[in-house]
Amino acid sequence: MGLAEDVDNFWLMFGGCLVFLMQCGFAMLEIGSVSQKNTKNILLKNVLDACIAAITWWVVGYGIAFSDTNDTNFGGQGHLLLDDHAFWTPSENY
Repeated sequence: MGLAEDVDNFWLMFGGCLVFLMQCGFAMLEIGSVSQKNTKNILLKNVLDACIAAITWWVVGYGIAFSDTNDTNFGGQGHLLLDDHAFWTPSENY
């Protein structure tokens, strides 16, 4: 990989870390606005929110963000569910 690709990958990872840190900050904001007995519920809600967002990105977001420019379908169906790297697709060497 070249320097430009390394910087792009670093920026993507750094941005992802910032998003998860914002999740933590928002959790603290929500905890401060509810009673003490609801603290665990709010924390669980925020963890589930992050998990559902990650799965949604895997299913839909990657195909939209990284589709080929010459793909005629919206979002590029070639990358739906990371189809190029999917674990359920059969190997060509069997």
